[in-house]
Amino acid sequence: MVPVLTAMGKQPEGQLVDSGVFDINVNGKRVATESFKITENAEGSLSHSDLRLETENKPTQSYDMEMDSSGNLRRYHWESLITDKSSLVVEPDDSILVEHFVDPNGKNQEKKHMLPTSTVILDDRFFSQRELLAWRFMASGCKPDSKGLRCELPKRQYGTLNPTQHLANSVTVEYIGQEKAVIKGAAQMYTQIRISEEDGDWLIWLDDHEKVAKIVVPSANTEVIRD
Repeated sequence: MVPVLTAMGKQPEGQLVDSGVFDINVNGKRVATESFKITENAEGSLSHSDLRLETENKPTQSYDMEMDSSGNLRRYHWESLITDKSSLVVEPDDSILVEHFVDPNGKNQEKKHMLPTSTVILDDRFFSQRELLAWRFMASGCKPDSKGLRCELPKRQYGTLNPTQHLANSVTVEYIGQEKAVIKGAAQMYTQIRISEEDGDWLIWLDDHEKVAKIVVPSANTEVIRD
């Protein structure tokens, strides 16, 4: 079953939907880990993630994101946990999104994005946000039947916002199909989807619980594996 933000019924209040650690490898070498947790209640979902570089002994960045039961953004908060201690918040203001942040000169700034609350937050540092997008895409065309899930998934385009770059864009998500793959030494069937962004493609393998098992970004020589 698609675990969150679907029309198949809400999870019980406060239920843990997914949690874990992604190992982030560039050119075959682990450079960082992302520890994440996603919960859901009758009001919607809450996601939290900590990013830790291999050169550091504590998290270097984190985010918290709250969405309603339809996947619309309520609040996004990002902060740097070392160096300049910078942070930002994205919240709806009527029908648009407003970003509050501190610029390099230490001044409080406000940037209005003429984007709806359904806009997908995609910070290029956090891979758990790609899982949330994968779930939204799968929920758009998958319904339960007697054999599990029945999916009709044409390509879909989503408006996106990368808050730390203050940049609005769009991505296209495409269902590739079922593939038998070996991940962490175990062979099984996975659902594969492709997220196409301006800078290249992200290939994603979802296990039979629709959780991300692996992400590959060929243009960046990056491979992400669930620990």
